[in-house]
Amino acid sequence: MLADDVRQRAGLGTDDNEYATEIAVRLLGVDGVAIVPELRSAAYLRRRVDGGFQVSIGPTVTDARFAVMHEIAHWAIREIACWSLEQADEEQAANYLAAAILSPRRALIRAYRHFGSELRKLRPIAELFGLSQTATQLRLGEVLGDKRAVVTARHGHVLSRGSGWPSVPAVEIARGKASRPNVVKATLRGGIDEGRVALRVL
Repeated sequence: MLADDVRQRAGLGTDDNEYATEIAVRLLGVDGVAIVPELRSAAYLRRRVDGGFQVSIGPTVTDARFAVMHEIAHWAIREIACWSLEQADEEQAANYLAAAILSPRRALIRAYRHFGSELRKLRPIAELFGLSQTATQLRLGEVLGDKRAVVTARHGHVLSRGSGWPSVPAVEIARGKASRPNVVKATLRGGIDEGRVALRVL
């Protein structure tokens, strides 16, 4: 798996929890991350004149750790895996890979058991791994194999679907216009997660 390869190249064990910036420095060198005051986007990956790479990040970006790791994921997709993906597919793959690098399977399961399985426990797990609550919710679905989704209640976008979601009106449940006895929900707060609703099929 590419996430394991990236972690190994960064000198991390299967359970080691490390900050995204430290991982970036281990992979790209001491100048691997730079704060760029005039940067308007969250972060981007650029090739330096010496042929190396650097993650440039804006000074006010929310969820900076995930933004840095998302750019490292782009680097890994292009430079390690040598995949050539359409832009939308690469963005989706980078989100998945960033979460997998920051929250290795066994460590995530331990945190899940420690903090509890309730959706309101997403925040401490997210903070532990430097992820957004949204990314944590989706990563838990991947690792645990259960059915989870995140809905932007305002716009009605379902950010993730597992098998079984087509029969569940996720947007209506998120907006409080429908309910199902086997679906629990929690409204997320803070940063990129503000106003999103996490859903889980029991």
